[in-house]
Amino acid sequence: MLAFGVRRILWVAPILIGVTLILFLLLHVLPGDQARILAGYRQPSDQAMINIKEKLNTEAPLYTQYKDYLISLGRGDLGTSFRNQRPVSSIIAESLPSSLALASFALFLELLIGISAGAWAAIRRDSFFDRMSMVSAAVLIAMPVFLLGLLLQLVFGVRLRWLPVSGLGDGGLNFYILPSLVLALVAAAYLARVTRSSLIDVLSSDYVQAARANGLSSSRVLFVHALKNALPPIVTVAGLHFGFLIGSAVATEVVFNWPGLGHRLFLAVLERDRPLIIGAALVLSTIFIFVNLLVDILNAWLNPLARVDGKQEGLEAKA
Repeated sequence: MLAFGVRRILWVAPILIGVTLILFLLLHVLPGDQARILAGYRQPSDQAMINIKEKLNTEAPLYTQYKDYLISLGRGDLGTSFRNQRPVSSIIAESLPSSLALASFALFLELLIGISAGAWAAIRRDSFFDRMSMVSAAVLIAMPVFLLGLLLQLVFGVRLRWLPVSGLGDGGLNFYILPSLVLALVAAAYLARVTRSSLIDVLSSDYVQAARANGLSSSRVLFVHALKNALPPIVTVAGLHFGFLIGSAVATEVVFNWPGLGHRLFLAVLERDRPLIIGAALVLSTIFIFVNLLVDILNAWLNPLARVDGKQEGLEAKA
């Protein structure tokens, strides 16, 4: 178990370096002159443009710029936003907690809805509820997030006036319900399908049938014997979804005018604010990588076969 965790941790550094390289190269092929963007909408003089380019070091070779960026990144310096003229790290520090809070609440709703619906559908296999839940899951998976958000805003915010439809307000729970529900419903649809499939496989296994034959109650068979062995794929999907909830919250945060990192990233793309784009994308990528790492370790703890697959594949390759 320890060796498995160490192997996974050692992969984090090269993956992060690869992410920075991809982001750096992609942002340098975006249209727009960084110096002119920093100069604003006025018509700067030639000397002013030269001074700005020297400050940005845009005339240096690309590999030199990337090396300087990695050195600054190693010092914890993500650069300065073109538009706000503020450190990118401070902008991210202001907006990231709102995104994390929204994603955490959405994950709670996803687990509650997805596991409950999937488990009930597996227990009542081929029933009306099973068919309706799987049809509903397919519809939610196919529905764009922004469309689902607009529909919930129209119904619960405009028509019924039960919930606020924009912003964080005073930070009350009612402001979290609609945006987190939008994120949770689509993710819960995937989780319900995975839970149903995993539980059906486990419930049809020999040891579960033997437990039932020994007179154990249905609830004991489900929660003690079946659910534990069905957990690995459920934990994997739920854990990865937390990273996706943060990364894919851009559309939801824009629709609900949520003051999170996704909304900041959207505005930065519109304004071609490259330091803020690469800083926000790097932070989101780092969160996703570390969540993925934790999911791998937890999955290996739940399923011992997962931590020996890599060794088996290595032995087969050598053979």
